[in-house]
Amino acid sequence: MSAGISSVPIGLIGFGSMGSALAGAMTRAAEFRNAFSLYLYAKNEQIRAAAPRGILFAETVHELVSTCEIIIIAVRPEQMEAVVCEIAGLLPGGSTGRKILISVAAGVTLKSLRKWAGSEFAVIRIMPNTLVEVGKGLFGFCAGPEVSHKEKEMARALLNGLGTVIDIDEGDMNAFTALAGCGPGFLFHIMDSLCEAGVSVGLARKTSQTIAAALMDGCASLAIQTGRHPVILREQGTSPSGMTIAGLNHLDRTGIRGHIIDAARAALDQGKAMDSEMSCLKK
Repeated sequence: MSAGISSVPIGLIGFGSMGSALAGAMTRAAEFRNAFSLYLYAKNEQIRAAAPRGILFAETVHELVSTCEIIIIAVRPEQMEAVVCEIAGLLPGGSTGRKILISVAAGVTLKSLRKWAGSEFAVIRIMPNTLVEVGKGLFGFCAGPEVSHKEKEMARALLNGLGTVIDIDEGDMNAFTALAGCGPGFLFHIMDSLCEAGVSVGLARKTSQTIAAALMDGCASLAIQTGRHPVILREQGTSPSGMTIAGLNHLDRTGIRGHIIDAARAALDQGKAMDSEMSCLKK
């Protein structure tokens, strides 16, 4: 394997939906390509063939671990223990410099990761969402007190080119997932409803889809760029006795705000249930 002289080598283990989304985003982001190089370990030739251009391949797990400074593990939660224990066993005790291990698995705690990884790794948990595919992901980020400021900043530098990194207490990771992880699903559901609304008032379906997507994109950009609260932005576009207020009054009468809040709470409850299942599997 070979890479740019000044690039930091990043290793990826796992090429499912999230692993492939991360790999695709990394290889497309100029900020990433200028500072990092991405290595993938995959025995499956179909995965190698499907991997985006710009990825370097490690022939063995040992080669990937020994070469890379940061290792991202994007396997299923039930596979995490076996994978982390395997790579931890490949580093000799007292090796020069710790490596950074980043877990993408839901429900796998820092305590468990540190137990499996040993002292040769600085362990960090992240929770990305699917928007990473277009470089606009949200990353919940948490690390234990033993991880140095330099190690955290190196991990953040890797993720900053792929979206927005938000520091989260580990106890709030499920709450973060309920909003940021599930949020794209909620918003795509709303976008689909806007498409149907356009058809219902006489617009062509393709036209309605274009309008709905542009509305979501434009509203998000306006909120981010101005920093104004959504209530203020809503008020600015609502005229007395106008069409917008008529529609908003209907939404208020149907309790749409409460339903969206309840959706996030239902997602949080499911996350807690999944954590309980993971705990039972570990016993």
